[in-house]
Amino acid sequence: MKVIRIFSAALLGATALTAVPALAQDGGGDTAPAAEEQGTTGIDDIVVTANRRSESLMKVPVAVSALNTEDLTRQGITSSFDLSGSVPSLQVTSAFGEAQPNFTMRGIGVGNEYGANQVSPVGVYTDDNYLSARTMHGLQLYDLERVEALRGPQGTLYGRNTTGGAINFISNKPTLEPGARGYVEAGYGRFSEVRGQGAIEGTLIDDVLGFRASVNYVEADGYVKNIFPGQPDANSKDSIAGRLIIRAKPSEKLDMMLKFTGSKGKPTQAAAFHRNDGSGRSTYLRSNDNLSFFETNQPDLGFNDVANAGVQFNINYELSDTLSLQTLTAYDWSRQNLSQEGSGTPVVGFLQTNYGDVYKQFNQEVKLAYAGDSTNLQAGVYYGWDSINNEDRYRLIKTLYFYQHYRQERNSYAAFAQLDQDFGDHFGVTLGVRYTKDSNRHYDAYSFLTAFADPATSPPFSTYDFDPADPDAAAITFTHGSISPAGVITPEASKRRTSSRVTGKVGIDYTFDSGAMLYANYSRGYRAGSFASQFYGGNPIDFVPPEQVDAYEIGAKTRLFDGMATFTTAAFLTKYKNQQLNEVIGTTGFIRSAPGSTIKGIEAELNVRPVSTLTANLSVTWLDATYDKLTLSGTNLDGNTLPNAPKWTVNVGADWKIAPLGNGEIVFSPNLVYTSKQFFSPFNNEAGNQFLNSPGHVLADATLGWEGEQLSVRLWATNIFNKKYFMYGLNLRDAFGYDYLLHAPPRMYGVTARYKF
Repeated sequence: MKVIRIFSAALLGATALTAVPALAQDGGGDTAPAAEEQGTTGIDDIVVTANRRSESLMKVPVAVSALNTEDLTRQGITSSFDLSGSVPSLQVTSAFGEAQPNFTMRGIGVGNEYGANQVSPVGVYTDDNYLSARTMHGLQLYDLERVEALRGPQGTLYGRNTTGGAINFISNKPTLEPGARGYVEAGYGRFSEVRGQGAIEGTLIDDVLGFRASVNYVEADGYVKNIFPGQPDANSKDSIAGRLIIRAKPSEKLDMMLKFTGSKGKPTQAAAFHRNDGSGRSTYLRSNDNLSFFETNQPDLGFNDVANAGVQFNINYELSDTLSLQTLTAYDWSRQNLSQEGSGTPVVGFLQTNYGDVYKQFNQEVKLAYAGDSTNLQAGVYYGWDSINNEDRYRLIKTLYFYQHYRQERNSYAAFAQLDQDFGDHFGVTLGVRYTKDSNRHYDAYSFLTAFADPATSPPFSTYDFDPADPDAAAITFTHGSISPAGVITPEASKRRTSSRVTGKVGIDYTFDSGAMLYANYSRGYRAGSFASQFYGGNPIDFVPPEQVDAYEIGAKTRLFDGMATFTTAAFLTKYKNQQLNEVIGTTGFIRSAPGSTIKGIEAELNVRPVSTLTANLSVTWLDATYDKLTLSGTNLDGNTLPNAPKWTVNVGADWKIAPLGNGEIVFSPNLVYTSKQFFSPFNNEAGNQFLNSPGHVLADATLGWEGEQLSVRLWATNIFNKKYFMYGLNLRDAFGYDYLLHAPPRMYGVTARYKF
């Protein structure tokens, strides 16, 4: 009954806003007036491709947020981690600093999972190309047209592993207009941060052939000071990325895009904050070294060595005025070598890990799109393949060295169709269906333990070769697979699982004469089952079944005060089945499946431009995400809150053009984000996990700049009040006697200059 009341209240409120003539914008029409047509005020229209076709954000009947180039710049969003707070219901965390991010949307994410083979339930795309490996998700954001975030399961047009939602990073592409254009940007900030960015676009044949090349470079010292002699500071930045897009349009009917991408980075690892649980299993206390919050004392500090490369080819061929053939072909490669000192203590060899993985993936999609006056139809087929070659190394309590290896291949086949049909000027219906079949093969799996007798003579972790026949070892034990006297390793028997699902969407929408819209959707999402990522301790290589999400959503979108404001809201109820999650027992993470969860919430976004010099925004999210039934380690967790699902998130921001100065103007862009308490573990406060959370807090960011026609200069600051909090936590108490916690960034500030040509 409570859920019904929430939905009813949201619908009544939305109906009231859309029905009051004094507030809603006058006049109908297919698109909202552009800012120029509204005089000096009014919110600009934003075109999105949330339904894989161009539509006004205010006309698409789904919950979607879009951040354009100006939004990204003025909010200081430079990496995928910065999207937290800028998109309703989105939280971003990571077990490895800025490497391998975990996206959680409307309470659906991977929680505290750190396994390499676990795919994100929030699908991440670059120019519609799906990225399966989470190490590819730690993107530096540069030279983008916009970022689109779709909330809720996307079981039709996006489909693969999108039970939580989808995020699409859309690049700036060649316009094929005559001449050359581009920009260069440079910046300097706290912790000796140096940034460089640039793009150049050229047209080789007007309206036919052109290119756009861009590059981004970031380097900074670590923001957690490491007092261990001779060791670097933790949480540094070190990355370079490039992109080349070639666009050819030999005729009015044929449009092709070829994109090459590459990036690499090797920053220092995230510092481990060691919170001793007092059990005696750990004798180290941070107070012994008199450490401040942003200090650590770690030997053998590791590096997050990551490299990515990819190529993508898109074709759009217009078969007629209403029918087009669209194809996407992409191949991506990634390598990560995440070396971690995981104890946060000065004890060499307490807990050291090295996660080494090579990823390869291929995506192919072929689609027909029909666009008529009142009918839009998309139908196509999809094939996706990805592989992982995993090689993990561990050193525990100085003398125990574990090695783990496996390979995994996944294949995904799908056929899909979506119909968007308008009946007259007011009523519309959406029907979508997708059939997906997935296979997962886990093979070449083996692991062994090498034990040494004396900690003083145990080999250094960074140089040890993990020879399974090491003559200097006191004992070698295979925990999976075996080795012959001749040194031939026999792995575990290969494992294969298949699954299939029918997913889709049913929706209705009604558009008033004023242009305001009400909509209601039911959608089903699916995430393929998965094998365990850790088994070095001898635990079984478990497989958990696929996830399934059934989501019900109602929403409203309207323009207010003669176009000076836009308001969007959505209320949703989600039933979540077989959620995949991580449970740490001793030294190992076990993959588990939560039988059921219920997620409900309300989102609202208001954008106002009362005068030409001021734009303000407010977004509010209320979320209630709880387990219906879950037991872990013998503890009943029914009713507990899902990880990374804060009850409240509020974002308030503005862009204020304070005054003209010379041939430009001074612009002030403050932003406040409130996030209520969120848990890092399904246990919440139970079973000794009361410190594995991030208390409610407010973050303040701002930029103050001068913007001219070609030159702009900005002063920027993030986390202005230097709020100290954690972004990730893991229970390592049973094995080592401490909670493993990772710092969120402290106050940052700097200056950036950009010149456009």
